[in-house]
Amino acid sequence: MMAFRSLLAGVALLCLLLVSALAAPQADFDGVADDAVVTTATTTTTDGGAPIDADVDAAAAAKALAPLFTGPAFVQLENPFQVNDLFTHSDKTWFVTFHASWCGVCHRFAPSIESLAEEFAASGNSDVHFASINLDTNLATAAQFRVSAIPAMYIVRDFGQKVHAYHPRPLTPAALRVFLEEKQWLNDEAPWSGIGSPFGWGGRTISIVLSVVSYYMQFSQYLREVYHFPQWLVSLFGFGLLAVASFAFAGIFFRVIGVTPGPGGAASAAASPGMLHMDDIAADLPATVEASEQPEKATASATATAGTSAPSTRKRRNN
Repeated sequence: MMAFRSLLAGVALLCLLLVSALAAPQADFDGVADDAVVTTATTTTTDGGAPIDADVDAAAAAKALAPLFTGPAFVQLENPFQVNDLFTHSDKTWFVTFHASWCGVCHRFAPSIESLAEEFAASGNSDVHFASINLDTNLATAAQFRVSAIPAMYIVRDFGQKVHAYHPRPLTPAALRVFLEEKQWLNDEAPWSGIGSPFGWGGRTISIVLSVVSYYMQFSQYLREVYHFPQWLVSLFGFGLLAVASFAFAGIFFRVIGVTPGPGGAASAAASPGMLHMDDIAADLPATVEASEQPEKATASATATAGTSAPSTRKRRNN
């Protein structure tokens, strides 16, 4: 029975996290997609059908879809696990850029950012480091940062405990240079921190859950297309993974809050110093109840005594 309750608790918690992630303001890139530099090659032919001219925009289209921020001054982060590992173990200040291959603004602004990053790296006097995240392969991290438009830029510092959004209007290389040289993020009195921040408990959990879901979808597609597994078998396999993950997640959750399921369905507190244990509460409960019942017993006894003496008093009055 306790195992079934743990399974239900784990499934409920995972579903809640997934709904929270999907409800977050993310992945709305319509305004940027309209500005994307994507062209198709065209060919002009004669009456005989021989090609005589190719559209020169074909080269521009290939360049537009090329990877961005690949220079030595940038650290490219390809998945949420790399993102969490880098920023939560670094005391440096990081300038993080979210981009995509189909984003026209990203392609226009990328050379300026790359040039500025190389300049800062060559000087050796700057404590600002640069990282890039490609949304083509890392949408889970976009949800972690609540990205709603790209290019999106952030300052991450103090082991990920403080995050500052950078969204100037208009977005110009000169404004970015001033922002970095003068360390204007230090003027932000309310940086993004706490449980709901990208590297808080909530943000990291959302990122990991979405990453696992994404990997499972890719793996299930691989099973169907390569090994020709039927859909019902893939679904059954997914349910088994969900059950295992739910048990594991429920155990971790109860351990974090200090309560772990005990034998017979009872809850026992995890052994941690300074924490009030359920066993201690249960041991003190009989004494507390007995002490609280003593005044009630005295009151009841006094009431009963008064009730028995009342008829005797009335009898003496009648006599």
